Amino acid sequence: MQKQILHLARYPSVLIVAMSYVIHLIFGALLQFFLPIYKRYFGDVGGADFYEDSILVIYLTVGVFGPLIETLLFQLIPIYLMSLIKKMPYWSIIIVSALCFVLTHHYSWLYVFYTFFLGIVYATTFLVLKNKRGYVFAFWLVFLVHAFYNTTVFFIKQLSI
Repeated sequence: MQKQILHLARYPSVLIVAMSYVIHLIFGALLQFFLPIYKRYFGDVGGADFYEDSILVIYLTVGVFGPLIETLLFQLIPIYLMSLIKKMPYWSIIIVSALCFVLTHHYSWLYVFYTFFLGIVYATTFLVLKNKRGYVFAFWLVFLVHAFYNTTVFFIKQLSI
């Protein structure tokens, strides 16, 4: 896996970010596909409760501050700390980062499964970009992918209300 990640770092950052976003969209579409089946047999999937808040507060939480804090806590810090261990393989760094991401997204089993794979996408994207241009670059681009996806979902939900 180290070789594949180092190989991906050769591609332009825009392509890496676009691939990450598209993969995220695909996972989101799959979640929407399985949602009715899950609800029928297991109940509601759950999620953050923002019913009492204004649209601006919800957007800032979901589209800006949530992704910013999550990228810091679940990609930057764990990946940096685990990278200090010289022989730690990338696959284990990715899994631990994804598990950290799941810790705050445990609304239901379907959501845990979904966010685990998103955590893998974010951690892999972070490692590729870190190898390309460093931690700060990786942090901001993974944050932007996460924020852009959350913003996309936010606006879709607002349009469907």
